Amino acid sequence: MAMQDLHWRYNFNISRFEFIENDARQHYEPLLRHVHVPTLVVDINLVSAQDLASYAVDVLDSAQASQIRFDQIIFDGTQDPAADYHFKAQILDRFAQERGIPTYFALSQFDLVRHPHLREINYPSWLFGFKKQNLPSWSDRPRRHAFSCLNRNPSMHRLILYTKIKQRGLLDHFIYSFYNRCPYQGHPITSYQYRGLADIVGQDTADMCIQNLRDFPLSWAGETLGANDHTIDHPAYQDAWCNIVTETSGVISFTSEKIWKPIAAGQLFLIAGAPGTATWLKSLGFHTFEDHYDLKIDLSSRFDQLVDVIERHRDDAQAWWRANRFHIEHNYHWFHSGNVEKKLLEPTINLLNHKY
Repeated sequence: MAMQDLHWRYNFNISRFEFIENDARQHYEPLLRHVHVPTLVVDINLVSAQDLASYAVDVLDSAQASQIRFDQIIFDGTQDPAADYHFKAQILDRFAQERGIPTYFALSQFDLVRHPHLREINYPSWLFGFKKQNLPSWSDRPRRHAFSCLNRNPSMHRLILYTKIKQRGLLDHFIYSFYNRCPYQGHPITSYQYRGLADIVGQDTADMCIQNLRDFPLSWAGETLGANDHTIDHPAYQDAWCNIVTETSGVISFTSEKIWKPIAAGQLFLIAGAPGTATWLKSLGFHTFEDHYDLKIDLSSRFDQLVDVIERHRDDAQAWWRANRFHIEHNYHWFHSGNVEKKLLEPTINLLNHKY
């Protein structure tokens, strides 16, 4: 069988099978071009845990009817941190046991869990999607703003960070945006979306967070709030020395295109994401900046320490950038070198080729 006949993906959105090889649209092509075991990738990003078992059976029945051969399955859950992850993992583990076929759960989070029959793999598909665009050459051009922080999805940890930054009087040093609607369904945000805040930050800070909802929407000149912009054309990346990466979750170790943007833009960065995100980047060969907050589990304390760094450099961001130019330039070139993909993919390639 020729390599281009080996790997298929079932696309949930259009309910059909697609070849993976030599298709630039396929995020799994960089991985599966090196895999010699016939593989079926099943998209479950928009499938609920309640429907997952029957959906998986339907897809496999369709594959059999279409005479698609496969010796292993990857269930793709890389697009978002699933709120029902634990239920999905249980269902897929049971599926792997009953079917007796090597079964993998692909996630964009780097903290993986062991299961009796299911194997989780870290596959940051947002990295591969982000790198498909034409990215700018290295530049040390001057920038007019110290910090930037863009927030399309007004999630709880992003509201907490905004409140802590505002409380310190630091907003004037920022290019800042914060949408006031759900970017997926369009409904306005209300205090109801932030129930449970007091359990994370205490009642006083929670009250300030809710009061700050009146500040939104915040937008920058020329920006279309709510638009899902995967480029680095925004002034937040072109005209600020340091980007504050508000990752998709402050708890789940999910990484999206947001983590790669300041690296590709030649910026300093601080990460308002899950504990250990900077440590994970360092394991891939990147250099990080004053990230002593990174491994602190308590979200409120972690963000306090992150804002301490912002406050420390509120008036010297350019000098801070210049002092770290070697590390920033290293990150830029390391990102484009192919070494990151190699570090990420080699263990998974060996696993999928059954070298264990």
